Amino acid sequence: MNKWEGAWHVAKYEWRKDRVGMGITLLFVAYMLLVSRTFYIDVWSDQLDLSVTWLVDFAQLAILPLLGFPANRTTFKAWREDCYTRRLVQWRVLPISVNQLVMGRLIQITGLLTVGVLLYFAILYGSTAHLREQLGIGAYIGYVLIWFSYSIAIASMYSLWEQGFSGKKYMIICFAFAALYLAVAAVLGANDKSVSLYLLEQLADGNWWYPVVAIVASGAAVYGFYRLTCRRLRMRSFTR
Repeated sequence: MNKWEGAWHVAKYEWRKDRVGMGITLLFVAYMLLVSRTFYIDVWSDQLDLSVTWLVDFAQLAILPLLGFPANRTTFKAWREDCYTRRLVQWRVLPISVNQLVMGRLIQITGLLTVGVLLYFAILYGSTAHLREQLGIGAYIGYVLIWFSYSIAIASMYSLWEQGFSGKKYMIICFAFAALYLAVAAVLGANDKSVSLYLLEQLADGNWWYPVVAIVASGAAVYGFYRLTCRRLRMRSFTR
């Protein structure tokens, strides 16, 4: 079995096992739609309240990458029981290489993230007539590609911490980044700035190269984190 075949089998096993968790993930999509839809309705109108755009930025910066991780028992007990390290121990006694484990996890994350991001942005575009009037389908696809590229890059970074460190360290890092996203969104909002609003304006002005740069940068980031995760797993102890 070559590297790709082994990784694909790992990913398919995880998808089958986490069907309930994937369903729970849809609640995050619903929450994001609840938070952000008003922003996308009013974005090109005089009714836009810049004082609350920070909440949309925070939701998309913090939650979009998490759509690649199903809400399962392993996630909820990562701090107390370090379930993912124990799972890695079980995987490592099988004839599965480190590269296959890491690539399989990235395939799983990419698949879930693709479904979650497409669902969120498709519902958003389909249910927001004013957004469709102001932003053509081509520009909107570019906007989606930017957020997807960002999300998969951040998710691959989370995957490094998830597999390469203990459950407690992983959760501490996740909480630290959540606080960072909140701080960035709050500072931008306090200065009447918004990442989401800026990207919409740039895509509406025809700056097609933004998605191209995002895709290239994301590809480099995912490959870099893949290599770092493989290296970390070859070095780390699976007893802690």
